[in-house]
Amino acid sequence: MMLDILVIGLIIAPVILISILEVNSIFAYFALCLGAVLSVSLNNNVYVLRFIHASNYIQHINYLNNLKLVFLILPLLLVMILMIKTAKGGGLFSLNILGSIATGFLLIYFIIPVLPASLTSGINTNPLWTKILSWQSNAIGISAIVILAMLIIQRGKLSNKSSKSKYKK
Repeated sequence: MMLDILVIGLIIAPVILISILEVNSIFAYFALCLGAVLSVSLNNNVYVLRFIHASNYIQHINYLNNLKLVFLILPLLLVMILMIKTAKGGGLFSLNILGSIATGFLLIYFIIPVLPASLTSGINTNPLWTKILSWQSNAIGISAIVILAMLIIQRGKLSNKSSKSKYKK
């Protein structure tokens, strides 16, 4: 039961934070994508691996997973702090909730593998997680379509505003 709450909480947390801070969910989604790229690149980064293996004080597997977790979440947190009040109200705000749900689903798929092993093993055997995991390709595809549609819609809004400029010749 507690693992169900954790899994649902990891999906809902970005939705609540993005809505409260009024962050444009497109920025949050792309920041999470950046975090995923950074965390995956740690596996192949020779300098990071040399540092970890040269250290006698660091537990190798736990340190690398913790570092991956930091690199995954840090860009998202920075964007959420720096981009407060970038979501506009009205119709776009309702679309922003769809984007934040897309961000939440993307977060859950990236964060579960880098959580501590004891927690990950419990989540991997959870029936709710296995059901969510079976939807992974659909959820990622739909979230990408939602974010791209939001980009196109917002681009249309921006181009309409710029064409009605009072400085037009």
